Amino acid sequence: MKSLEKTVTNNFQRAVCASFILLSLVGCREYESLIADAREAKLKHNEARVFDGELEPPFPKASENDRTLEGVDVNNNGVRDDVEIWINYVGSDSNHRRALKQLSKSALKMLQNAGADSNTCDKIASEFWDALKCANNFEKLIPNIKDYPSIQIDYLMFNTRERVKSLEKFNGHSRVYKNSSKVQNGSDVKNLCSFDVE
Repeated sequence: MKSLEKTVTNNFQRAVCASFILLSLVGCREYESLIADAREAKLKHNEARVFDGELEPPFPKASENDRTLEGVDVNNNGVRDDVEIWINYVGSDSNHRRALKQLSKSALKMLQNAGADSNTCDKIASEFWDALKCANNFEKLIPNIKDYPSIQIDYLMFNTRERVKSLEKFNGHSRVYKNSSKVQNGSDVKNLCSFDVE
């Protein structure tokens, strides 16, 4: 049994590494194709818009946004402004948007803690997998969904060479490649969400 578990874990680790390489190769192109409609919609709606009780920020300039790992976050809510605008655009409802924002915050923590010790990286990686499961939970309820935003968000969060390198460094320190144990034996997956589900 341990041998099978080790094989599954090793295969998953290889898949994760392959996905990081893929992110490096196509990340910028994917970023542009994903963000274009959200950017255009934002520019059309010049008036202030509020989503889930937060004023939506302006769309940042790429030169400023890509200068650092964290990017631009003028409303200081922990979500990069371009990603927040995209989430507001693609999110099906308040729960889905908040779940995607939770996921982007977890991804940002991975970038910010790339050089941390393995225990810290493991904790952050577990939070990321919990956030992904939380978002997937709401996406399963969306009729005729083709592309899950929770999967696409990687192309937005890791859209520069520096961000991909930071993610690879983080992955080298983390030993967690699965959901944490907060949800067991069919208990409510909503327990993985960091917000009160409506």
